[in-house]
Amino acid sequence: MTRNAVFIRLGILLTVSVMVEQTLFMTQLPFPGMLTKSLFQRWAGLPCPLCGGTRAMNALFHGDWHQVLYLNWLALPAAIIGVVIVSVSVAELLLRRAIFPRLNISRRAWWSLAAVFLLLWGWQIYQSLHTPKPELLNRRGWFFKFYKFPEIR
Repeated sequence: MTRNAVFIRLGILLTVSVMVEQTLFMTQLPFPGMLTKSLFQRWAGLPCPLCGGTRAMNALFHGDWHQVLYLNWLALPAAIIGVVIVSVSVAELLLRRAIFPRLNISRRAWWSLAAVFLLLWGWQIYQSLHTPKPELLNRRGWFFKFYKFPEIR
């Protein structure tokens, strides 16, 4: 493995460890202020694709599966993908060779991933509007200024 590849693997491990620490820290804040809402959610009033993800990951760390699925079910596949990436990176560092060759992803595959991402985001918005998930909405956002959606009990 080249020196740059080693630095990339170490960067991956550092990034994941910082993300885990940030997830555990953010959910311990004594106030649900601006730090716990995304910029898109504050501006538009609708959830971003990862809204509830920090709380869902924290629930996953504590083994609360029901809360994970309620807050944002995308936290579960994200955690699995993260574990696989970290495991492969550690194995590559220990073996001092790349396990997987460089992946070339076609333009069609990128567009397909983008379409899946947009569909999942639409599902997240639908769920927050039609199920009792008021914590994922901001009734002062521009969406609710133009569209009077019925109050969620």
